[in-house]
Amino acid sequence: MKYVSACLRKQCFLKHGNKRYGKCCCINIMFMSFMFIGIVCLCLSVFCPGDSLTVHATGEALRRPLIQTTTFQDQYEGMVRYGGTALHALEEADVISAYENVKTGIVQINAGNLYGSGVIWEMNEKEIVIISNKHLLEDWGEDDSIIFWNGRTSGGKLLKLSQKYDLGFLKVEVNDLGYEELISLKEVKREDTAYSRLKAGDVIFTAGSADGAGENMYEASVASPSWYIEEFDSYMLYGFGFAKPGMSGGGTFDAYGNFVGMLSGGTGGDETVSLPVTAILEEYGEPAVE
Repeated sequence: MKYVSACLRKQCFLKHGNKRYGKCCCINIMFMSFMFIGIVCLCLSVFCPGDSLTVHATGEALRRPLIQTTTFQDQYEGMVRYGGTALHALEEADVISAYENVKTGIVQINAGNLYGSGVIWEMNEKEIVIISNKHLLEDWGEDDSIIFWNGRTSGGKLLKLSQKYDLGFLKVEVNDLGYEELISLKEVKREDTAYSRLKAGDVIFTAGSADGAGENMYEASVASPSWYIEEFDSYMLYGFGFAKPGMSGGGTFDAYGNFVGMLSGGTGGDETVSLPVTAILEEYGEPAVE
């Protein structure tokens, strides 16, 4: 400290041309240095939970432990509040990595003698909303179940069936799941930006639950982002790629992991059709049909 002070005093003397000014500047700088050290120490104490903050007052040291505890419920509600429940796309195209990222938002749905896939559409502090095919959910009952990628099984309630698309919505009350399990789940990002950029030839992939929740993934390519399919009486995302029975209701994603549609069906000729995310957004904005 003395060496530094001497150097500063010399610099100030050269600037002011007066030793008195140099001395004053040195004293002020030394004072600011001590203040800075104190601030740094305080910051280190605050940002290291579990350490102790030492406060010197009238010559006495008062030790106050800094304790921060959170519950799984706190963590989940914080995720919901600050957007931490949404799946985030990769910065570079990578189908394998993107699939590993998004499969936390894929579920398996068992409805009577039928089974298929679903996608976590929204997570909030009260409930989880899941989308799937209308033809799978039409006869939804109390004994039917949803299996999440982490192995958790839950019942659910039918929220809405679309009158226009092969699309339905289920909801699961947050209280029916443990908060420790909730924080491991993710919802798809509800926007159409990535879909609007799709063009023929782009790489996409489908993720579903034919062999377990989120266990199936097949790479494909876009044939047409919007092609009228008579069987669904809708304009669909038409792709070239394989889809296994039981994957219907799962997600269709671009190579970055952006959700672009819900898988609705496929053919034996390596063709897939998905309901575009734009249609889901449109339908979710409509009131539920009782």
